[in-house]
Amino acid sequence: MKHFLLRLGLDLRKLILISTILSVSGLFVVSIFILNYVIKQQLIQNSLSINEKYAEKIATSANQHFSDMLQELDYSARLLEKNFYNTQVRKEEVKRLKNQSNNFNSVLLVEQNKHILAYAPNTLKLNFNQAYSTIGIDGSIEKKKTYISSPYWSISNNLIVMMSQPIYNKTHQYLGLISGTIYLQEQNLINTMLNTQYDYKKSYMYVIDQHNRIIFHPDKKRIGEKIINNTGLDYINKNTKGSIRLKNSLGIDNLAGFAHIPSVNWIVVSQQPTDDLLAQANTLIFKVSIGIFIFYFFIFLLIWYISSFISSPLNRLARMASMLNHADIENKIKEVDPWYFEVLKFRTSLLMSSETFSDRIAELKHRVNTDPLTGLYNRRGKLSLKSKHVFFSELV
Repeated sequence: MKHFLLRLGLDLRKLILISTILSVSGLFVVSIFILNYVIKQQLIQNSLSINEKYAEKIATSANQHFSDMLQELDYSARLLEKNFYNTQVRKEEVKRLKNQSNNFNSVLLVEQNKHILAYAPNTLKLNFNQAYSTIGIDGSIEKKKTYISSPYWSISNNLIVMMSQPIYNKTHQYLGLISGTIYLQEQNLINTMLNTQYDYKKSYMYVIDQHNRIIFHPDKKRIGEKIINNTGLDYINKNTKGSIRLKNSLGIDNLAGFAHIPSVNWIVVSQQPTDDLLAQANTLIFKVSIGIFIFYFFIFLLIWYISSFISSPLNRLARMASMLNHADIENKIKEVDPWYFEVLKFRTSLLMSSETFSDRIAELKHRVNTDPLTGLYNRRGKLSLKSKHVFFSELV
């Protein structure tokens, strides 16, 4: 490895820069990896929490509204028990109940033998002489108490939910029921509330009943569809509220929050496609990455300058180490500013080596030019001395 690096001809500055590039690159990659994990996990947790809180808020509001609707029906039932056989009162009451709050798409007054006594709106065109047997009417008459049906298809082919209150006379004899129906595929107050345009990062909301059938959904074509192959459905049914990451019946990964509506045993689910959230996270990470890259680039430029400042005196001294036989080398060595410890020690060593080298050269010249016994100049020394004399004479 050492020989390989020597063949590359690397100097101190290049080594510093290579080390910096490797360190900064590694730090950049690790930073992006950690940033990617932290941001995505935080966004997922935020989405789950927001969807749960929103679903809980809608469920609470819906539950209160259903309670208010049952109270409206109960008020009508108490009014009608006193005038159950008054045709005009019956017609006026169902009309009032239908139009006063617009909570119901239709209102029916049904006697215990399942005949319709009054209805609103008039567009229903029901036959007063016919007994109607539906899931809602049959269930209400069978229970003879406050009743909310499961969603079912009406005789006019509407997916509906029926809410009803029983009507008793003074002797507690069961007379019939007053009911209000909600058309799940048409516009009404409940539909508007549950399908409110909530678009927090492409979140949407839907409602399922106790049989896992979709009651409300932004895509009206899916209303009435039974949910299958949903990985979070069991968890949602077992808990009154919470959040979960799941794959829905279409195989799409979602972040869902949910809450139950106690009065009707429905479940409000607010969810967001995970891919949409992560796509936004990727955009955010990309922008942050650019900022981090620019920051690291400036660090690299700073180290580039500092590396030159650090390596320059050592580089100059290293070049001078091969020129100790030059006459003026000591002056050049002394020109190097020893501003940190290693340069000072290297400079001092070179000066000492230069002096030793000069002394050795002088000693060798003396031995070559003098007789070892007498110490007098020999023939070579005399010739050298003569040459110097001639040289100086020419100069004069």
